[in-house]
Amino acid sequence: MRRILITLGDPAGIGPEVIDLALQSPDLPKDFTIEVIGDRSCGIPGRPDENSASESHRALREAAWKLRDDPEVAAIVTGPVSKSQLESDGFRFPGQTEFFAHSFNVKQVGMCLTGPTLTVGLATIHIPISEVPTTLSPQLIEDTGALLASFILDRRKDNKGKITV
Repeated sequence: MRRILITLGDPAGIGPEVIDLALQSPDLPKDFTIEVIGDRSCGIPGRPDENSASESHRALREAAWKLRDDPEVAAIVTGPVSKSQLESDGFRFPGQTEFFAHSFNVKQVGMCLTGPTLTVGLATIHIPISEVPTTLSPQLIEDTGALLASFILDRRKDNKGKITV
């Protein structure tokens, strides 16, 4: 059976609690098994530290390896991490999206939020709001739109996803 991997995030953060609640949902896909990656015992709730950061970094690497090596892995959902603590563990990316892009040598990457009736692509990620006006460009918006359109059409079996600009 195909699998969805969920990284625990920082075990000292809210990830374990959020994941526990999400796993109780009756809306989880029935045709997948869910695998949580991460060791909860590596952190004291509310106190992210080097140990919890190291575990969250390890879980991200494990998820990337499994996605690359196991054809049964269909998706990865990532729990929240402490970016400042991750940096202390040698994590050199502004976010988890960029980590996965680097892990798979992907040059063009985007972040989207998706649900049953709406999918939104983000043109900017991991930058201060004050930098958004100087970062946005027509080309960036076009590139983000193209990635989003591709994602939407790939998800739909009939290739007739509705795309509104």
